[in-house]
Parts: sequence; structure tokens; C-alpha cells
Amino acid sequence: MTQPLTYPALRSAVLRRVFRRPSQGAELCERSWCISPAEERFERAALFLDGELEKVHDVQEDTTMEAEVRRVTSGLRTHAETRGYQFKDVTLLNGRLIKGAMSRRIAELESDPPGEDVRMASAAVGSTYMGSIYFGHWLRDDATLNIAVQSLAPTIHVARKAYSHEAGYRELLSLDERHVARGHFGELIVLDDWGQNAYKRQRYQELRARARQAIPQRGNELVYLKRGRTSGLRGRDLLNADVVEAVLLREGFVVADPDTMSAGEIAALSMDAKLIVGVEGSHLAHAIYPIAHQGTILVLQPPYRFNNVYKDLADAVGLNYAFVVGDPEQGGFTIDPDRLRRTLDLVPA
Repeated sequence: MTQPLTYPALRSAVLRRVFRRPSQGAELCERSWCISPAEERFERAALFLDGELEKVHDVQEDTTMEAEVRRVTSGLRTHAETRGYQFKDVTLLNGRLIKGAMSRRIAELESDPPGEDVRMASAAVGSTYMGSIYFGHWLRDDATLNIAVQSLAPTIHVARKAYSHEAGYRELLSLDERHVARGHFGELIVLDDWGQNAYKRQRYQELRARARQAIPQRGNELVYLKRGRTSGLRGRDLLNADVVEAVLLREGFVVADPDTMSAGEIAALSMDAKLIVGVEGSHLAHAIYPIAHQGTILVLQPPYRFNNVYKDLADAVGLNYAFVVGDPEQGGFTIDPDRLRRTLDLVPA
């Protein structure tokens, strides 16, 4: 029997970043409560060719091979609850909640950022630790969290350097944008909102509806999300990108280039797309709100950074998920055009 997937290794790796000592969060928190319960669902397998998993050399640093294999194969999954934590009489400074000698990190900051210095009786944090590191987590996790905390207290976001498409998505999805660099709070609410539970799925759909309200016209059915060079960061550059792009253009794809297009332009180009293809990474988040219901995300995977975080989202909102694993080359990787074409053939019409 397939064992339920709770992502223990993935979750513990993240928590090790957030809590420098295991007891820090518990000692700071005055109370906690369940907002949406955990649930179990049977999830479908990803679409991929025989032999793809054997091509994987390593995984992204925040996950494990075991977790990734379970993600892309069918089985029973346990999706964590959404839980609230109330902190009293705390200070926010340098991305940490501080009370006496204890602190809890809620954002990863390179330096003390510009932003408001406030004193508030009550507030709720609308940003996440992982969202302060990765654009993809910001657009997925922070955007949905925004909806959850609005009914609890006035919303604040930990100030940090903005992502290049952040302002555009805040406008497109009607998200608030009050950034606080430091402050003191009589009461502060922070949510643990990792799980793809019913409440999280509801909020994804709300944001997808907002995107369609903002851009009611349909875009293109087949979209390639182009990715720029990453300076050879751990083999992430697609070295035969011109070959891959040529294959996709012949199949009828149009190219969305986040390096040159705004959030609104990308969303308009890909609104209700049936299939969106892109290299693994945060820029794939551009697909999650415009893609059609029951559409497909096809991920081009670097063999040294295998990561399927968008499979979780695909399962949550009823999308198909497919992937092709590349071949390692000096300074990056390549995608076999024949394997790409054959994987495209697996995608439902």
C-alpha cells in the first residue's frame, strides 16, 4: 500500500531555517488554533516518459529525492492544516519577531530594508519566509495568505526588496501592499499555511477568478515561458534553449519572456492557455493564475535540481503536470528535442 505523503524531510528543512531552536516558536506564541483542518487526497501521477527519473542526478536544496518521487507518482497525500499563531507584545526587526531573549525568523533579509516603522495594537502578517526568498513562493504562498489574514487583523508585509513583477501582480490580483520594516505590536497573528488543503484551494481559485476579471479576453492556447540565463547557477541554464524554442514554435507555441514583459502582458498572453512549458524555477509561477482549468504545466527539469513544487499546486487546482529531465552539460543542461516532442504527446488535448 502506498504510504501517505506528508513531506517530512521537505518540511523539516524549511523549519530548520525558520526556527533556529525548536522551542522558539512555541515559547513566543500565546495561543494557536486550527483555521482549516488537514486532509487526505489521492493524487494522480505526473505525465512523464519511462526513464525520466533515472536521469535525475540531484534535487533542489530544500527537498529530497524521496519527496520528489512521491510527488510525481500517484498515491495518498496528507495535506497539512492551516494554523494560526497569536503573539503578544512583540517587536519586528530585521525579519524577526523578538520577545525578550527569544526570536522567530519570519523573513530572510540581506540588510535592514526601507519601510514603515510602526506601533500597532493588532496586525496579521501577510508574507511568508519562503516568499521572502523566492518569487514563485511569493506569488503562490504570499498571495493566497493575503486573502486569509485580511479577515483576522490589519495586514502587514515584512519589508524587503521587491520582485520585478511584484507591483504588477499586486495590481492584477488586487493585493494590499503595506510594507513594515520594523515595529512593535500589542498582538500579531502569523499563519502556518503550508498545506494544500481545502481552504488553500479555495484561495487559489479566488485569485484565478480575479485574474480573469482583470483580463477577460482569452490569450494563446500554447505558451512557452522563456527563462533567461542564471550565470550557470548549479547547472540551471538551458544551453540548447534556441533548439527547444524552435521545436515549440513549430508546435504552435508563442513565447512569453518575463525579462521583457510585464505581469499584465504575460497574463494576457497566456490567459486560459491549455499548456504552458518552462524551465524549473520561480518564473513558472507566471502560469498558475492564467492557465486554463484542467490545463497542463510541463516543466523542463535541470538534472541537478529536480524539483516539482508546482505539482502540489497542479493537484490542488485540477491541473495536469508533466516534466522532462535534461542531460547535464558543462555550465548547464540540454533537453532532448525528441523526448520533449514525445512528452508533448502525453498531454491531454
